Amino acid sequence: MPQGAVLGPLLFSLVVSDMKLVDSNNCISKYADDITISVPVSRNSDTALGEVKNSENWAAKNRMSLNLPKAWEMLLRSRTIKPAPPPVPGIERKEWLKSGNYFS
Repeated sequence: MPQGAVLGPLLFSLVVSDMKLVDSNNCISKYADDITISVPVSRNSDTALGEVKNSENWAAKNRMSLNLPKAWEMLLRSRTIKPAPPPVPGIERKEWLKSGNYFS
């Protein structure tokens, strides 16, 4: 499908409609040609890496691949002295975002 085609977002939505999450506490948002997965960090586990691996497996099964250099991780948390969870290997962790920084 050529980039910018009118049918692109519809076809993308159809292709990714069967993508499932590892944990029911996580949230997936699919919009046009993007997917966002939100993963709450709990005291007992961090499923962010599990979601990345699950997405990679789903993509391979559907003859696609993830473009991890374009993926990024954003950690949102309140003021706390607890250490942050380790970053997901191979994915850049953003410290802050500003307008126009989403596609860099």
